[in-house]
Amino acid sequence: MCLDLLFVEQNMDYIMSEKKEIISSEHEIRVNKIKEMQEHGIQPWPSYKKVTSTCQQAKDSFVEENTEVFEIAGRLMTKREHGKTVFANIQDRSGSIQIYIKKDALEENAFENFKKFFDAGDIVWAKGTIFKTRMGEVTLKVQEVSLLSKCLYPLPEKYHGLTDT
Repeated sequence: MCLDLLFVEQNMDYIMSEKKEIISSEHEIRVNKIKEMQEHGIQPWPSYKKVTSTCQQAKDSFVEENTEVFEIAGRLMTKREHGKTVFANIQDRSGSIQIYIKKDALEENAFENFKKFFDAGDIVWAKGTIFKTRMGEVTLKVQEVSLLSKCLYPLPEKYHGLTDT
């Protein structure tokens, strides 16, 4: 038997308790965010937002100078902040799309709320037009963004895979 595997087997209880502690602290952080959102009048589980297309439909309909507005919803997979802009990826049943959020393009406080309260795993709704970035990726330029459902636990790691416990 490999020494690393033997070490893991002998110390499984400790490893699992450490993992549970990390998950529970992440859960606690997210619950505190929900409380803060409610204090600011933001509903963590609003009732409804209209969705007009899937992520893939929005990407497929890209043509230069297209001004069509798309309303999409999906799970927030990644978020990359760059000062007054944010790039994020939303994934739904059809695929994923990159979204571009600019502070000046949103309502007052919407940009700060997105940066502060939205986490990977949350279900979000975004409305905007499609454009192509300098890197050639089809992207939704967001005019409006909203939280549809707050995720209380972090997404599982892709590297280690999913297992039943």
